[in-house]
Amino acid sequence: IVCRGFASREDVVGSDLRDRDELDWAEPRDVYTDVIGGRSVRMASYGETQRDLVMWLVESLCGLLEIPRVVPWQRVADVRRHPHAEYAIEVPKDAGSGSGAGGASGGGWYVPLFDRDPRRRGGRASTWKGVMGHFHVHEDKMDPGTEVLLALWSEGFNPLGARTYVRAA
Repeated sequence: IVCRGFASREDVVGSDLRDRDELDWAEPRDVYTDVIGGRSVRMASYGETQRDLVMWLVESLCGLLEIPRVVPWQRVADVRRHPHAEYAIEVPKDAGSGSGAGGASGGGWYVPLFDRDPRRRGGRASTWKGVMGHFHVHEDKMDPGTEVLLALWSEGFNPLGARTYVRAA
């Protein structure tokens, strides 16, 4: 999956630099800011077609290789203060790891996890079964950014397997 990753001013749609020959993109991308591993980053967005193809590829590989359809997630106490509150899902209290909740450990609010858990002993990355990004396991990487994983989360790659997300109140 190829995307510029970190955004520079040349990436911004409508930039007066968009016709420069030195740019490696045929057209500028939308730019979004998010927090990965506790660090605020500006990322160049995927194009719509590219995002759709990534979704298809991940879905296909999960089916073919029997990879669980889940991205890393975390339970949050105060979902209203979380930067991804609009993606929060509520897991019922009686949902355990054996009840189809994707391994969620009991009730509460869950959001995608964009903090690192780099290959430390006992870390989640060493035992994770599912889909994750480079930034989950490597301190110097920020790809694929949060855009694709949020899209996967919204399409059911979450502890409930829900195709829609619950907006936090």
